[in-house]
Amino acid sequence: MNARTGFGGSTRLMEVLHIPECPNRQSLMAGLPRIVEDSGVNAIVIARIIADQAAARAARFVGSPTVRDGVGLSCRRSNRNRAPGHPA
Repeated sequence: MNARTGFGGSTRLMEVLHIPECPNRQSLMAGLPRIVEDSGVNAIVIARIIADQAAARAARFVGSPTVRDGVGLSCRRSNRNRAPGHPA
């Protein structure tokens, strides 16, 4: 295991799933590079638009925005110490 990636030196894929008009996507995407850098993880971040109910079901979409870190995790909990709409 590698301290930077947690998975033997490979780069992690992080997805930000969101609806087209998500009011929190822009602020999340602006802060995500710093969060990734501060964590010491080597990651590629992509945004994925969830355009309709069928796409939401197929992606197991739980809310906008949803962050997945490449190992099947997602986060939608709010934390009072964080900005609204940002994952905890």
